[in-house]
Amino acid sequence: MGRSRDEALRNLAERTGVDDIRSFVALLIQADHFGSSNCKAVRAFADSLRTKRRQRAEQASQKAALKLIIRLPAFSFP
Repeated sequence: MGRSRDEALRNLAERTGVDDIRSFVALLIQADHFGSSNCKAVRAFADSLRTKRRQRAEQASQKAALKLIIRLPAFSFP
């Protein structure tokens, strides 16, 4: 109450401390300043988050496969 939308969003980003939320807040503030559609901006942001999540999952699966390859012969020989 009594604060501008930009200030409230910045405070939200500071309180949470999550990088993705900081990026989202910056996106909303920028879209508001330039008068662009929030809907298109949020869709593009969601697509980029999905891509990042998929890349993290692929990296985790590659690391798991490497760990299995190293440990599997050690337990199969005895």
